[in-house]
Amino acid sequence: MIILRAFLAITVPDYLKDYAISLKKQLASIATDVKWVERENYHLTLKFLGEINRELTEKIKKDMESVADSCPPLQLEVNKLGVFPNHRRPRVIWLGIEGEMEKLNFLGERVDAHLYTLGGFAAEKKRSFHLTLGRIRSENNKEALLQQLDLINKKVDKISFPVHEFHLMESQLSSRGPTYLLHKSFILRG
Repeated sequence: MIILRAFLAITVPDYLKDYAISLKKQLASIATDVKWVERENYHLTLKFLGEINRELTEKIKKDMESVADSCPPLQLEVNKLGVFPNHRRPRVIWLGIEGEMEKLNFLGERVDAHLYTLGGFAAEKKRSFHLTLGRIRSENNKEALLQQLDLINKKVDKISFPVHEFHLMESQLSSRGPTYLLHKSFILRG
């Protein structure tokens, strides 16, 4: 039985990746211990599936086709920088998302409903869509990083992007970081 580490994601256009890189460079000017996400790996996670087998992957693909048929395309935009879980203990640096959130949440709910019927997948308790820029590995120079983040946040552009599809992705982990492989795309037709 072949096991893969999978997730459902919305990819973002190149112009948004370029903008995210420009923000990352400004933040990286502060000497900190951050593992920055590679440009090609920027995405919005709809659902992390974890380790699943090939047989289940085929069932998920069929169900996600139904989800895509019932959900409309949407328009989103990036709006601000932030950290999870909070400024006292920052662990993740992210770029926030706004726009047609009711449509995005509906897509997330439909994904959860279909995955629930397959068993073993709990519904998301709280959705927080974002683009991860980096993961903070230590508190080295934390205050300077947060000051820089707040400074940059005053000038963050609201850049919009259309969402016409979502994807079933595989994450292959290595010492160099994750590599994401596309398994199937689902066109939003609702």
